Amino acid sequence: MRDQIIQVRRDLGKCADPSVRIDSRLSGAARAHSADLAKNYATLIDAKAGDPNRGHYGSDGSLPADRIRARGFTPARRPENWSYGTNQTLAQAMDNWLYHDEASNWGHRDAILNCEYRVIGVGRASGHNNRVYWVQVFALR
Repeated sequence: MRDQIIQVRRDLGKCADPSVRIDSRLSGAARAHSADLAKNYATLIDAKAGDPNRGHYGSDGSLPADRIRARGFTPARRPENWSYGTNQTLAQAMDNWLYHDEASNWGHRDAILNCEYRVIGVGRASGHNNRVYWVQVFALR
């Protein structure tokens, strides 16, 4: 995912330096949230259809910024992307965030392209009906 973000920042962004690094602590937060989404999809995603914040709340009531701060980082202004689908690959999740994100006014795309967001975490979890849940979290440092 790191390499894909760098490539997209080169191709579509205006970054003098498109680099980004993956941090294991942030990836821990992303993995925990993707597992939470997989386990609690009925209340966190399905029951909140139409809510632009669906999927961003954790089952404990936490928000992305809370989870990022708990790992010792300063959250980005748009701190989290999540996506799910039947057998969804990373490439499909990235495509959704970059090119099919009208419902969130392109916020997911903006997070990926924002060169101030230098540290990321990545999570993936499998759930019922072959759903795969992807989470990216972004921090400033």
